[in-house]
Amino acid sequence: MEGLKVCIVGSGIIGLSTAICLLERIPSVNITIIEKGEPFSTSHFAGAFYYPFFSSKVLLDYCSKTKAWFEGLCKRGLDFIIEGKGVVISQGYGKRETIEFDTFLVEPFEAMKWLRAEVLRKNVQIKQKVLDSERFYQLPSQYDFVINCSGGGSHALVPDKNVKLSEGTLLHYPKDVVISKIGEEFEKSLPIVIWDESGDPSRPTCIFRHSTFWKVGGTYFITDHGSEKQQASEEIIQDIKERVTSLWPGFEPLSTLGQPSKITTGYTPVRNPVFLERDHKYSNLIHNFGHGGLGWNLFYGNAGKVF
Repeated sequence: MEGLKVCIVGSGIIGLSTAICLLERIPSVNITIIEKGEPFSTSHFAGAFYYPFFSSKVLLDYCSKTKAWFEGLCKRGLDFIIEGKGVVISQGYGKRETIEFDTFLVEPFEAMKWLRAEVLRKNVQIKQKVLDSERFYQLPSQYDFVINCSGGGSHALVPDKNVKLSEGTLLHYPKDVVISKIGEEFEKSLPIVIWDESGDPSRPTCIFRHSTFWKVGGTYFITDHGSEKQQASEEIIQDIKERVTSLWPGFEPLSTLGQPSKITTGYTPVRNPVFLERDHKYSNLIHNFGHGGLGWNLFYGNAGKVF
């Protein structure tokens, strides 16, 4: 495979991890990543935690490989990832059930900066280019392999009616602001991830406890087409804050939280199943998208499958 030329479309967590995985297996591979503009994607602003609850054996396998990669990062002492306890709240047999699990929580913006630096250090070229469907389908004639990791942009490149977009919103609060409401000892006692999926699936409630800030969310709407990211409305912000207040015993003081320091809204493609297969026309074009917000759980396992 000496001199193999590979083009990866997309520089989110799926695109960058695919590049890393290929370089681990084929050190001599020549990789070019094409991104559409500024190097920021939904991956930079995601919840980014390890969630091991999948009914599909295939997804569980992808997830377990990603977990092993997370464990390796923790052993290296990288400061953008922490290991701890998480809690999922689900609805079972007519009542809410709380399930504790071991998890990893990633600060995605810093992790993406690190991944990007890693691929650049290994001589991967990153080019900024806006592709339409016609230009995209010219790539297989220019490279030995093309891997489509375009994420939320996939709807504009591939005529796939099964792709929809999910929209998520997270509110950011400095940790000292949260501590001023609920107290430092109580804050330290909490899981690093609390995820409530017991209610309306379009409105999951979640908390991510990072070292210096909290992220609380969030909305999850399915749309049929792409649109520019919109700032969350005041109604959505208030709805998230009200749901978080009732999420966990002792959270009632959070009802007086003011405006968040930052609000992030992102779009990710949803497809059932995840689209990880060769193109029906070009055998050297591999699609890897449609993770529906689960990219930070599946990315490394997906990358190995691409190989």
